[in-house]
Amino acid sequence: MNDNALAGELMKLGHDVVLVPTYTPTRTDGINHSTKRIFFGGINVYLDQRYRWFRRVPKFVRWLLDRPMLLNAVSSMSSGTKAEDLGGLTESMLLGSSGPHMEQLDQLASWLEESFKPEILHMTNSMFLGIGSYLKARLKCPVVCSLQGEDLFLDDLIQPYRSKVFELLRSQSKSIDLLIATSEYYANYMAEHVGFDRNSIVVVPLGIETAGLKKSSANAREKVVLGFFARQSPEKGLDQLIEAFIEAQDSLPQKLHLRVAGYVSPKDQNYLNDVKKRISDCGLENDVTFLGELDRAEKIQFLQDLDLISVPTRYVESKGLSILEAMAVGVPAIQPDHGVFGEMIRVSGGGILVKPLDHKDLATAIVRLAKDPNERKRLGELGQQGVETHFHVTQMAKSMVATYETVIQGEGINGNNYSKPV
Repeated sequence: MNDNALAGELMKLGHDVVLVPTYTPTRTDGINHSTKRIFFGGINVYLDQRYRWFRRVPKFVRWLLDRPMLLNAVSSMSSGTKAEDLGGLTESMLLGSSGPHMEQLDQLASWLEESFKPEILHMTNSMFLGIGSYLKARLKCPVVCSLQGEDLFLDDLIQPYRSKVFELLRSQSKSIDLLIATSEYYANYMAEHVGFDRNSIVVVPLGIETAGLKKSSANAREKVVLGFFARQSPEKGLDQLIEAFIEAQDSLPQKLHLRVAGYVSPKDQNYLNDVKKRISDCGLENDVTFLGELDRAEKIQFLQDLDLISVPTRYVESKGLSILEAMAVGVPAIQPDHGVFGEMIRVSGGGILVKPLDHKDLATAIVRLAKDPNERKRLGELGQQGVETHFHVTQMAKSMVATYETVIQGEGINGNNYSKPV
């Protein structure tokens, strides 16, 4: 979604952009700016990796397996795939031209040469670094690569793949021009955790499209409504919020209502059932509403119905787009003081930071704001202004263009002098 928003805003600014889907068609809740053609189709990549004989199948077979309808159908059934099972595939993609996917890499390079002739390539996560280093040499143009949340996947890889993948990440990063992180936290973390050169990483903060995200009218409601909007999973800390919600009820003159929305993976269904049982055991099932995935209109309505939002992630978050969206609607956020949340809240002023993995501290903050509508209003207004000023998609796109121009002029860490205008 972030890549799609960036591509769309770059187009609005007058730049010629192509957003290329890999593995499966892209999914977004706004206008989809990606091309219809998919490269490195997930089925073909998987079969290339698993069966050597498959690399000799006729091209029409590969074409059939890259049909968007088929890829969407397969991806809808693959959410139970575990990252630890994908070590070999991750390694082979990072090998680039020396790996088993050279035919598909050549197809992408040929298409870019013939159809687009890019002045700069932007790979959207570090697991494409092997592709990026090959394309830089083939197309003779600079390549940059985003760092935006891949650590959760990488850390689940089993040995010996984990060590091999980390070594490939370090070596392949030396062949491209620049790494771009979503926050100062994530730049520092990935430099230390993976071993990237910190001097080769610049920070371009996330930005969101605020059109249609109107100010919430929820403060006029009699019952205070707390929201959770993220994947309903242990990583996102839904159970932590439930414990804080239960504890907060005893300190308020009237009960809170909790609304929960977001994707539920089949592998997390048992976890969600346990969360619901915990609520039922406390006799609060009528005070919690569970929803699934929401489209953009439903998402906006959901956020407008909230007085507060919290997504108390267990892992150290690198993005947190739903928190920016909530603040843009005027909803104060209560977030753990780790990862990108500290930067978001301190820069915008749109919420409260609490101790990570401490549901009691979270409950205290919930009670404080639930009892104080004036403070909710003040924080909501600060958050709205902060998002518009610091985290708007236009600001993100302009910062990214400035980064591209620097790289094209030959000032990237690993760059050459390309001497082309953007």
